[in-house]
Amino acid sequence: SAQKEAVLRVVSEVIAGNKAMHQLDVPLQQIVTILVKASLVAQNYPRLERQVILLAPLCCVFRIGAQESEGASFATHVAMLLELQEQLPDLSTSHAMSLRVVKRLQDEFPYIFNMLKRPCLSYMERKSRKETLEVAMGAIVRIWLQTAFAGILNIHSLLWAWDQMIVWGWNQLEGACFELIVLMEATWERATDWEECLTAALESPRTLTPHALRKLFAAEGGAEAAAGV
Repeated sequence: SAQKEAVLRVVSEVIAGNKAMHQLDVPLQQIVTILVKASLVAQNYPRLERQVILLAPLCCVFRIGAQESEGASFATHVAMLLELQEQLPDLSTSHAMSLRVVKRLQDEFPYIFNMLKRPCLSYMERKSRKETLEVAMGAIVRIWLQTAFAGILNIHSLLWAWDQMIVWGWNQLEGACFELIVLMEATWERATDWEECLTAALESPRTLTPHALRKLFAAEGGAEAAAGV
């Protein structure tokens, strides 16, 4: 159908444009079928992009096997997609969370805050941006919050992190974003402008292993989560 073709086009574009997905064996047709059958598409392309990013890792894990019916696989994907969408912060919540992370960074790691502040101010001046410094800097955090690291972390690390937050609570997401900014100190130090910082926020976390994430979660006091597998 025309709708299915339109969805396939958008799904292909999203995956092609997200480097974290290039390593995944993503069944495009399965993603399209889920989006169309579940009636989750409403001509809202930003919303569709987010759904594709969330669905891609799930489709890689829950592939239709010889002993699994298509209906069961479809139900599993839809259930997990709805669970993720329910738990992820909306725009206003992610905005508030990003401001708290930036404020905490300024209080606890002022030298990292200043590393990001200089290129961000230069970018705002060059682009005549009107928002506050804190809102502009929070863009890095909002990139992670909006998809809970889907499309950011590699598949093994992403699924490990999702496991921890599903078991121990999605309130760990904000703290994990803070610890990730701190962990990327050397990356911010090398960046020469704000565009490089934003690109690094999208690409650098792909190298993190589940072992590195255990340390990240443990640093936030998530002892139970850090002990998870």
